[in-house]
Order: sequence, then structure tokens, then C-alpha cells
Amino acid sequence: MPRKNEYIAVLDIGSTKVCAILGQILEKRRMQVIAMGQSESKGMRRGVVVDMDEAVQAIGQAVSEVESAAGIQMESAFVGISGEHIQGGNSSGVLPIRSRHGEIGPEDIQRVIEAAQSIITVPAERELVHIIPQEFIIDGQEGIYNPTGMTGNRLEVNVHLVTGNSSIIQNLITAVNHAGVTVENVVLQPLASAESVLTRDEKEQGCLVLDIGGGTTDLAVFTRNAVWSTAILPVAGSHITRDLAVGLRTPVPEAEHLKKIFTCVDPLLLKEEKTFEVPGVGGGLPRTYSNRILYEIGQPRAEEILQLALAEVKKLGFEKQQLMAGVILTGGGSLLEGLLTLAEHVFDLPIRRGYPGAMDGLTESMRTPANATAVGLLLYGLKSRTNQLVGEVRSRQSGGIFNRWINGTLDWFSRKF
Repeated sequence: MPRKNEYIAVLDIGSTKVCAILGQILEKRRMQVIAMGQSESKGMRRGVVVDMDEAVQAIGQAVSEVESAAGIQMESAFVGISGEHIQGGNSSGVLPIRSRHGEIGPEDIQRVIEAAQSIITVPAERELVHIIPQEFIIDGQEGIYNPTGMTGNRLEVNVHLVTGNSSIIQNLITAVNHAGVTVENVVLQPLASAESVLTRDEKEQGCLVLDIGGGTTDLAVFTRNAVWSTAILPVAGSHITRDLAVGLRTPVPEAEHLKKIFTCVDPLLLKEEKTFEVPGVGGGLPRTYSNRILYEIGQPRAEEILQLALAEVKKLGFEKQQLMAGVILTGGGSLLEGLLTLAEHVFDLPIRRGYPGAMDGLTESMRTPANATAVGLLLYGLKSRTNQLVGEVRSRQSGGIFNRWINGTLDWFSRKF
């Protein structure tokens, strides 16, 4: 009988759906999906809890589905986090190596990352979510991933820090707690998505992960095998849905169906004109529209999302030559027909759609970009449980103010692949 600590549970709480997955840790650091549950997201808007009761109910429904299918209680979970309140930034730290023979140990790594963190003043209303080492430098030698056991006189580190609004994070944790689940850790959603859709070569050569969800579009820039920038944009798939609802004067659920089934944002794919009836709002008479109308409404908004992402990448200081592996589109919004071609036009870079990698128990129907974050959370949890990480995670998950600090966490470098 497997022990409880051999299971990992995750919650991807988005603006359109809640996805819960329960996995079991196998030998050789492998993961097997045991059960997945989904529910319509309620009480959430762009990554923020706006109605606690509705959010708890939606989370509880997804959790109940998993527990019923697996016959196992979902006691704790890794939870994805997003929203406009999330901010990313880079810092660096440098310290002399204390040991007698100059050998670098875990304490040195922890101290130098603390030094990098101390340079950034985190306001009282914000919390540190991630400290992600990008590279270590020993006596001027750059590009070192894990300096443990090496020797030198001076140790430097470049890190990426992610912070979020304390009350928003605490409200999300409270909603999960009230659904009967303890939060084991919160994980930035684009980082989780990257875990499931990127290859090591893409991370090394440089790429952009663009996770287009329902309420937000999350991006992460990777180069030299590390994340160097993250950002959250407040536009996503639901904006296309609302544009269709307004333009066609039809209920939002019908507009969502039309977006998924009939909307195309590449004019070359509109080989033949199709017409269909669309119900009116409030039981009004249906109207007949063509797929050309859907293109005319959906294409400008889809292009706007991509242009905003491109502007953000440029604002972060990245040029095309730093993203040789191109752009990886994932998330439910990436399934919009014709979006890959449109993205090639906007970014002038190689484009592909990111699907979660193969995993035991993960069926083909589960292997969709819409589940990239949830599957990535499983992989993140697996690495957190199986790797001997330097440092620790401290958190108060219920009661009082949420307080999280990662001391020297090598969860993105130490034996990463």
C-alpha cells in the first residue's frame, strides 16, 4: 500500500476552469497520473479571488472528482498562482567563501542568495513567492549551474525574484484551505507550464513561453537554461469571448462555443464561407452569421494579445536573437485556430504549440495545452519531493498573514534535468 507522501496533488485555479490532478511518485523520479478532476471556475477573475464562497465551491468540486476517482483524500496540493499583482525582477549577490579550503557548501549558496534577495526591498504588502537562481559565478567564471563542492574565493549569483500581493495570495490559500486542502506550495503558473512543455534545448537557446489562459496571458523568458523574466498580462481568451458576445449579441456561453469551434484568426484558413444561427440574448430571436464575421471580430483581439506580449518582451530588454528557439504557445487560448500563423507574423520567430509531455497515466485527452500548467505543477512537485534541494521553504498556510521565503532554493538548477 503506497504511503501518503508518495502522492502529489496539484490545483490549477484559473478564470475559466479549476483543474485538480493526483499523481503518484514512481521509481526513477517518474510520475504517474492517478486521477484528474475539473470544474467550471467561479469566484475568480484574472487570478484573483473575487467571491470566496463561489471559489471554494468550484475548488471543492474539482477536488471531490479527484478523490472519488482515486479513492484517496487530497490532503495537500501545489497551487498555481497568476494575476496582475505578480511582479518579477532580477538581482545579484556576492560573498567571500568562508570555508578553510575554499570549498563551496550549501551554507555558502544560501548566504549568497540571501545577499541577492536583500538588495531588493519587498514592500510590507507584498510577499516573495520565488527566488530562482539563474547562474552562479566563481572568481569570475560565469555559467555555473550548481557550485556545490567546487572551490574558489568569491561566489556570485544572479537570481530572478517573483513577488505577489500578500492579501491576494492569502485569499487564494484561504479558498483552497476552506475546500479541505492544505497548500504545500504556490508556484507561478508560467514556470509550471514551462516545466511541462519546454525542452532543455529551448531553455538553453532562448525562448518565450506564452501561456494564454482565460483571464491572463502569462509569459516567461528562458535563456542559458534559466528563467530571466516573467510577466502577467491582463488580456487573454475571455476577452475574445466577450468581443464575440458583444459583436454577435449572444450569451457568453454561446460565444465561448463559437470561439472554440468556428473562430479562425488566419484568413488563409477560411477556405469556404460557412453560416450558422446564433441565439440572441435573453431568449431573443436567433441571427445568422458567417465564419468571416467571427474572423473579423476575433482576429484583432488575438493580434492585440500577441502584440502586447511582444511589447512586454521588448520592454524586458530581449531581442529576437536572444530567443533563437522561438515562441511556445500554450494554455487553452493557444488552441484558437490560425493563432500559430498569426504569432509567426507578429513575432517573426519560430512558433510551436506547447503540449504537456508524455507521463504515465496521462491520456491523450489530458495532453492538451489547456492542462499545461496542471501537468507542470505535478513535475514541479516531483522535483521538490525527490531532489535534495539546498535551502528550505517556510510558510504559514492558514491563520495570520501568509509568509513565504525561499532560502537558496535550487529547484530550477540543482539536478534539474
